[in-house]
Parts: sequence; C-alpha cells; structure tokens
Amino acid sequence: MIEDPDTKIGRPRQVYIGAPERNYIDLGAR
Repeated sequence: MIEDPDTKIGRPRQVYIGAPERNYIDLGAR
C-alpha cells in the first residue's frame, strides 16, 4: 500500500480520512 505510488495518491484520503474520521466521531459521539 505504501510501496505503490499510484495507489498512495489514488485513494490515500479515503482510507486515511475514512477510517480514522469515523472512529473519531464514534468515540466523541459516545
């Protein structure tokens, strides 16, 4: 995932801001 430059710039925000963002809202909403 990090070795692939095309994939790193292809879907890095969706995975980086998609997983932690949902976890952050769940912890704060709890």
